[in-house]
Amino acid sequence: MKKTVGIILLILSFTLTAQAQKKSGKLKVQETLKQMTTDLNLTEEQQNKLMPLLIAKIADKELLAKKKKALKASSGKPSKEESEKMKGEKAAKKATRNSKIASILNKEQFEKFEIMAKAKKENAKKKDKQK
Repeated sequence: MKKTVGIILLILSFTLTAQAQKKSGKLKVQETLKQMTTDLNLTEEQQNKLMPLLIAKIADKELLAKKKKALKASSGKPSKEESEKMKGEKAAKKATRNSKIASILNKEQFEKFEIMAKAKKENAKKKDKQK
């Protein structure tokens, strides 16, 4: 009886965790927008214009992760050409997104945004080195 209850609780916890992870994309957009609003003093209009860009960024990130996973599953490690192609696509999307963000934000806000993005990138590199 105890084993059955334990198994049910284990299954329930995995289910709840999976559901939370599915919802995390939308929550991440909300949290990012809230943080940007606080840090950059965004107006309501700017927030409404940035929301689709943040959603698209997360969708692109998930799509890229799926591509990498599929490549690793099919041929082990992506070839140098495939890797360079993915990096190029990622850089092009980032440049396009940043130009759209620059058109939404004023000059002072965009400068602060770039500083924040650079700091975030450096923190991510530090975390990768610690692993």
